[in-house]
Amino acid sequence: GYQYRNNIKKLFPNITNSISGALIVLSGASYAILFAFSKVLDKKILLNLAYCSYATLLLSAYFLVQSLNLSGLWIGLVLIMLVGYWLGPRFIWGLSVKTHIEENNYD
Repeated sequence: GYQYRNNIKKLFPNITNSISGALIVLSGASYAILFAFSKVLDKKILLNLAYCSYATLLLSAYFLVQSLNLSGLWIGLVLIMLVGYWLGPRFIWGLSVKTHIEENNYD
């Protein structure tokens, strides 16, 4: 009984770290995909789902910071990552639109 509960308490932070890290990757990818499809298909619901994915990303990053007891420079690095996840799909979309406009001008 006691030994089992003690082992679970030791294991819990590792599980939290793993799940938070995996959710960061998955929610970041789903944000980018849903954002792109919302633009291609012009569907507001996909954009709303993309924002939900980003909210999941924010929560996952928060739990990762808390479970790893990050501070200082590491929190700054997480913030830079979050800004990159937010801006990346927007910059890629803008670049894609410009590229296709220029392609059509040469035809």
